[in-house]
Amino acid sequence: MEQAKNVAKPQELLSEFIGTFCLVFAVGCNVITGTAAWAVTSIACTLMVSIYALGSVSGANFNPAVSFALGMNKTMGWGKVAKFIAAQLVGGIVAGIAYAGMFWDVFNLAPAEGYNGLHAGLAEFFYTFLLVFCVLNTAVSKKQWPRQWKRILWPRHWFLRHCRGLRCRSHLGWLLQPCCCGWH
Repeated sequence: MEQAKNVAKPQELLSEFIGTFCLVFAVGCNVITGTAAWAVTSIACTLMVSIYALGSVSGANFNPAVSFALGMNKTMGWGKVAKFIAAQLVGGIVAGIAYAGMFWDVFNLAPAEGYNGLHAGLAEFFYTFLLVFCVLNTAVSKKQWPRQWKRILWPRHWFLRHCRGLRCRSHLGWLLQPCCCGWH
């Protein structure tokens, strides 16, 4: 059983690559086109569809912080964590190249006017903590939640992403996704 925690199958790595690619590509396309009204909703929907489509293959981490937390939680071995993070980073980089090539435009990462790196860093820390907390308590918790609690708790993951994008985008200029390269 311990060996299975450390072995990353090719389909799992491809799943993490594709899911992260889709997420970062959605963010990049929304940032470049400037569609603020529906940007967060389209990104959250992309994430939701990716989770449903690829979750049974790799667990749908799509975020190095989630993979790292699963390693800390001993749900996933550190060798597998490193491979997942590498696949996620490569997926994010390839998505960045793809949307830059498609629109022939890129954007710089920076907090919005009136905010600095400390503000952005604190928001990143807080919302990443909430994301990881939510994932650990819904997706991998050993506690047997009653079925009705799972139905209530799991959608909070999607809702949390949606709300943090709406609130922090306007103040900090970032989307709060380590692989996503944020808002300008």
